[in-house]
Amino acid sequence: MKLGITGSRSNATFDFTALFTRQVVEFNAFLGRRRITTVITGGARGIDKQAEICAGSLNIPCRTILPDYAKYRRGAPLKRNLQIIRECDALLAIWNGDIRSRGTIYTANQALRSGKPVFLIVSAGESIQHCIGEIRESTVWRSLQPLVPDMLSVIVI
Repeated sequence: MKLGITGSRSNATFDFTALFTRQVVEFNAFLGRRRITTVITGGARGIDKQAEICAGSLNIPCRTILPDYAKYRRGAPLKRNLQIIRECDALLAIWNGDIRSRGTIYTANQALRSGKPVFLIVSAGESIQHCIGEIRESTVWRSLQPLVPDMLSVIVI
């Protein structure tokens, strides 16, 4: 399975080892019998770089899709994220829990709209704060509401 990764640029310490080696029960259930054959990232600092480092250390091939600023200018990162969605079989979203940080949630919503399965984790630093699990709702925000009850009033996606 080609696993797309999206997440916060501010988290430069998250450790993917437990996820990639199937030690997180919920993520293992999400994968089922599928094996991660490729990790696809956007090459940004933070979560993307951490995923690339971990994948490399575990000999999991990694494909990096960089934003094309010359072609898309300010919209390049979002266009890059849409390409990650097109190329992956499933998306792993690592969100920092900040409701002002919308890129990860936007990408997760777009993956759902494309029919791709999405697994969501809220993290702080290197550890998992909340393993939300597979998101099946039409909007990721509803799944996060128990964590941040007033979140639905801030929807801008």
